[in-house]
Amino acid sequence: MVIGLTSLALMAIADVPTEVHLQDRHVRLSDLAVVTTGHNDPIIAQVPRGSSRLELDQDAAHQLIRNRLPMAAVTLAFKNSVVLVAPAASTLRRPSQCFVASNPIAEGEFVTASLVAEAPCENGGAAEIVGYDRQALAPVARQTIASGTYLGPIRPAREQRLAKGKEVLLVTGAGPVTITRTVTTMQTAREGSNVFIRTSDGEVFPAPVSHIVEVQDK
Repeated sequence: MVIGLTSLALMAIADVPTEVHLQDRHVRLSDLAVVTTGHNDPIIAQVPRGSSRLELDQDAAHQLIRNRLPMAAVTLAFKNSVVLVAPAASTLRRPSQCFVASNPIAEGEFVTASLVAEAPCENGGAAEIVGYDRQALAPVARQTIASGTYLGPIRPAREQRLAKGKEVLLVTGAGPVTITRTVTTMQTAREGSNVFIRTSDGEVFPAPVSHIVEVQDK
C-alpha cells in the first residue's frame, strides 16, 4: 500500500538535515545557504585544526557569510543550528591525485570514478565547472564537461548517485506480485539511503534507493 503525502513527509522534505558533511575542511557558501545553480560557491570559513566538527547557529552563520560577502542577501539552508562535519584525514585524497574527464560529463551528472582518469596536477582546476552535492556526497558537473578537461584534485564518487528530477522505475512487491511504476525523484540520493519520489498522480513518499531502477536515456 502506498502512503500518501502527509504533513510529516512535507516537513521531512522541507527540512535540511542539521548535520552537513563537508567535501573537505573548507566551509562553502552552499554548506550554509541556498545557492542558485550556476552561482559562485566561495569558501567562507574553515573547520578549526584539531577538530572535525563545527556547530553554528543562525546568527553565527549569517556573520560568517557577511564577513566574506558583505552585500549578499542569502537564505540559510537550515533551521536553528547546523553541525558541519569535516572528513577524516584518512579519507582525504593526497593533493597529488588529480583528474581529467575521461568521458563527456553532462551538466547535472555526478562525477564518478568511471568518468575520470588520474592526471598530473597543474594550476587551475574545477572550481567553476564542478560543484558538490551534500545530499549525495558527490561532485556534480555545473556545466557540460568535454572529455579530456582537467578537473584538478577532486574526489570522484565511487559509484553512481541518483540525481534529482530524474524519471525512474519504482519496483515493489506484494506477495508473489511485482509492481513497477514510473516515478520522479525529488532529491539526490546514494546507495543505502531513502529518496523522496513523486508519482504521476502527485503522491509523494520516501522509498529505498535499492527499489529504484534508473531508466536509460534514449
